[in-house]
Amino acid sequence: MSWDRPAQRLYTLSRIGEQQDSAWIEMTRLTPVWQLEKGWHGRDSSFRWTEPYATARLWRPPEATSFQIEVNIGVPYLKQIGQVTLETKVNGQTLGRETFTKPGWQTVKYDLPPAPAARAQVEFLITPPFRPTNGDPRKLGIPIGAFGYR
Repeated sequence: MSWDRPAQRLYTLSRIGEQQDSAWIEMTRLTPVWQLEKGWHGRDSSFRWTEPYATARLWRPPEATSFQIEVNIGVPYLKQIGQVTLETKVNGQTLGRETFTKPGWQTVKYDLPPAPAARAQVEFLITPPFRPTNGDPRKLGIPIGAFGYR
């Protein structure tokens, strides 16, 4: 189930049997939420906030040449914490670390060596945590709009 706040609608999505995991996840009403494991909050328009540590499952296709992440860094977020660093790991191996100091939508891309098709465990580690000053009690990580293999 997914609540679309702007449209004020509840959507349902189901997984059929042993359906293969997606290689690319976009935060829409069609997000395969069963692939988002630990540390994810509900959808906010076209992104989801993570906690400071979040995990997901993806399918790496054999033709994948890169791993990409699209983030949406807000002005209030940066005013409060100054900068935020995102470390991305796949199957325990660090792909890289990116520090964001400017607001707006940004895409991080990591080139990948050839590899066979396989299920992949993705980890996002975000520092420092963000505690909103608007009364929201959550400890947040980073707002992600999409991520996965390309």
